[in-house]
Amino acid sequence: SRALGRDTESCVRQGPLLQAAGALELIAADQPARAHCWLDGGDAAQLMPLLEARWQRAPHCVLEGLRLLLQDS
Repeated sequence: SRALGRDTESCVRQGPLLQAAGALELIAADQPARAHCWLDGGDAAQLMPLLEARWQRAPHCVLEGLRLLLQDS
């Protein structure tokens, strides 16, 4: 949820997620509207509901990039 916490436990849980989502949206705002915004990593599933629709999950994107590099060499 995008709501702020109402007690210490929920604030501690929501605060870092909302902070990360805000930072990602701030970075995305500086990109062209047609730019792809991909997200991967351990907290991606928790962050996705907090982000705008232009964000997409990209599971294993690091491994996919390494695969592409190996193919080119």
